[in-house]
Amino acid sequence: MTLTLVMPAAEKRPTAFTTTWTAVESGLWSASAPGEFVGTVERLGDGRYRAVDGRGMELGICATLAAAKARVMHPAARGVRGHETGAGIPTT
Repeated sequence: MTLTLVMPAAEKRPTAFTTTWTAVESGLWSASAPGEFVGTVERLGDGRYRAVDGRGMELGICATLAAAKARVMHPAARGVRGHETGAGIPTT
């Protein structure tokens, strides 16, 4: 008898080159890649931005739209929760 174990392929994260950002409505942006919902950014009442990944997990509150989009896109953002510190997350 032969037992074959199949390991799942490494998760592929969309890059800035394959991701499209769409302004869904005023204050709400959605990111998608071919065949995948990547996440959203929502402008809050106080002018900050909430970043949420494609699974609905909040990634944090950011001071700028660019920082929130970077939080959604950057692989290090997965599983990060809380408020922006600016450490290690690109903002452009």
